[in-house]
Amino acid sequence: MTASSSKRRPTRILVAAAIRDAAGVNARPGAVAVRDGRIVSSGPADLVLNDKALDPSVVRTLPGVCLLPGLVNAHSHLELSRLGPRPYDASRGFTGWVAKLRQAAGPLDKIASARQGARASLAAGVCAVGDIASSRAVIETVRDAGLTGVGYLELFGLGETKVPPVDPGVGAEGVGYQPHAPYSAGPGLFKAAVESGLPVCTHLAETLEEHRFVRDAGGPFRELLEDLDKWRDEFAVMYRGHASSIQWMRPHLEARPWLLAHCNYVSDDDMKLLADTGASVAYCPIASDYFGHSGHRYRQMLEMGVNVCLGTDSILCQPKGETSPHGILPQMRYLFQRDRTDPDLLLKMATVNGARALDLPDDFATLRPGAQLPGAHLLTAMIDPHDETDPLRQLLREDQNLEVLHV
Repeated sequence: MTASSSKRRPTRILVAAAIRDAAGVNARPGAVAVRDGRIVSSGPADLVLNDKALDPSVVRTLPGVCLLPGLVNAHSHLELSRLGPRPYDASRGFTGWVAKLRQAAGPLDKIASARQGARASLAAGVCAVGDIASSRAVIETVRDAGLTGVGYLELFGLGETKVPPVDPGVGAEGVGYQPHAPYSAGPGLFKAAVESGLPVCTHLAETLEEHRFVRDAGGPFRELLEDLDKWRDEFAVMYRGHASSIQWMRPHLEARPWLLAHCNYVSDDDMKLLADTGASVAYCPIASDYFGHSGHRYRQMLEMGVNVCLGTDSILCQPKGETSPHGILPQMRYLFQRDRTDPDLLLKMATVNGARALDLPDDFATLRPGAQLPGAHLLTAMIDPHDETDPLRQLLREDQNLEVLHV
């Protein structure tokens, strides 16, 4: 070891009006000490500042600021970013919306679009994503932009039984499979994805029409498949007789922990199955309301032991005037203002629950000592240090964006 490589780098101590994560770090005022992109100490400001083990150090004071870890977007479609927000025509239904999306996405430069979405995500404070991608090139584009997490290759075909190979020698880490949904990917693809050993996710229980499809192989999804010339009568045996999409997926859920996007329509039995099989649910509240789904049971799922996290879905579902459509803070704020959801629970859904869903380290998206900071950054939110209101509650009630602080 050379003298230069063994020289200890100075620790940067950030002293803020408050610090907060979902893993027990909560101090006001507080401080976070960082060295080489890793947290070495955190807690009440006076304790961190008086920690002799941190010398020599550089101290930076951030008055009126609450420090937070990066957020996790567990379900995104970044390659659609250039399409921008789009209105939803309820009279045409979900299948009509899908048909319009297929048409709009046809000429789209998905690499450039994914790069734009990844950069916007980082600027909004997202440090990891569960992103749905049409190709390995899209996954690598998102990764190269600086986002960690999992890129899920999207799979289609009711009669397909094989998944495309992923060569472990060219960066298989952070790559998974996503059989798109029960109405667009058959049980053979779900089984093959499970057997691959790679991370797996799917869209599930998103619409009532999906339940009808797995119950009697009919309805709008059957009609859409026929219009696309993707339906064969022998497929009907794969779907008839199931009480719900989640019950249809029971054998695959019992084989592996899955990340399930949406789950807008679930019964008590469905929730028990999700809890018993260790599934994670990525709830996208703004997208859910965009499509007219109401009464999501995310709080009951959490009470039953289901790991519920937050996602954005695609930019198409976000409000036209939203300044951070790729951010998770708007999803948190939406639930806080609509449901009065506990701020600590929202932070947990936006950080450690998302990290768990993507099988990231236990201290990911926390301020705990030892945690590696993705991209070597923290998030800052302006608060009133003289206001006794909880800083996280202040953030969720005000219309402000997070700022990225590189350390």
